[in-house]
Amino acid sequence: MSTYLLANIGTRDVQLDSYDDLPPELVNPKSGMLIPRRAGAYFRQPEQFSRWLPHLRLPMIEKALRLIAPKPDASLRIILFATDQPESVKEFYRDSDTIFFAELIRAVLIERYTQIGLPKKQIEIRLTDSNPGDYDQMHDFYKKSLPGVADRKPVPNPVYLLIAGGTPQMNTMLLLIGTEIFGPGAQPLYVSQELDRALNLDTTRLLYRQALQRNLDVILKAYAYSSALKLLD
Repeated sequence: MSTYLLANIGTRDVQLDSYDDLPPELVNPKSGMLIPRRAGAYFRQPEQFSRWLPHLRLPMIEKALRLIAPKPDASLRIILFATDQPESVKEFYRDSDTIFFAELIRAVLIERYTQIGLPKKQIEIRLTDSNPGDYDQMHDFYKKSLPGVADRKPVPNPVYLLIAGGTPQMNTMLLLIGTEIFGPGAQPLYVSQELDRALNLDTTRLLYRQALQRNLDVILKAYAYSSALKLLD
């Protein structure tokens, strides 16, 4: 079996301690945070990547890694889910797309962890061009993306679901569909500003237990005892 980390990438997934030396167009004047599409493209330029690499912080991903794999190696697979909406979408919304943040995060992880055994090919990026603020579209995205992961060999288990980045719609659907697809092997993670590593939530076990109880109730009411035993197995 292989350990998987599935992470939604959001607008806060890449940070710096200070933005004073950055071009002002890379920072949102209202929030004080990086503008993902612009800043991600900027940091991916080779000369800027080398300059800023020591200062780039990945508060979501690296806190998750401190919990599940303090020394990431070949047994870990990472999948980053990011957005890349079409040019027909208003610039304000496209600027929040996280495609370049995902590429930047992969590059930073490669620099920081390949020397201790995390292969480059084991960090993937999955993109959606749908509206990340639409529940139905995000449902369809994860419904198509996750079954193929579950079918891989070696079997993905445990599968950590990092629901700290991304939109609420992305996080809700990653949690719900991830729980459905991976069952008790799914382990949701959340990040707190006060802690230096992610928190392991127990929501998946609760959802799985409730679903199991509902199925058992239906089967037992039909007196299908052999089916109930199979379900418990």
